[in-house]
Amino acid sequence: YDDYSTVAETDEDTKEFVEQFSYKAGELYSLQEMYVPIEFNGTYGEYNELQKKQGLDLEPYKGEKCKLYIYELEDYSVNGMQAYMSVLVYKDRVIGGHISTMVEGSDLLTFFGE
Repeated sequence: YDDYSTVAETDEDTKEFVEQFSYKAGELYSLQEMYVPIEFNGTYGEYNELQKKQGLDLEPYKGEKCKLYIYELEDYSVNGMQAYMSVLVYKDRVIGGHISTMVEGSDLLTFFGE
């Protein structure tokens, strides 16, 4: 899955990142700063396994401050519920992310909807 661009220098680049997977990105739902944990607990270890499925890896970014962009997907739902794509950006590169319904306990999917 390393055949997609991970450039995200601007908000527009990040939206284009979402749309290269054939989704229609709505308005920016949320933008926040966060840190990749220095130590991965079981949950974050599982989350990194999801990243590896899509050709990414959070290990090199432990302890780094990142931006988390969340876009509503206008044309995609999961089990009939509104879906959102979360995109984690470090120094103008996408380093991780997922698709979810934002409902606690719901499944996290790769950028490819898997």
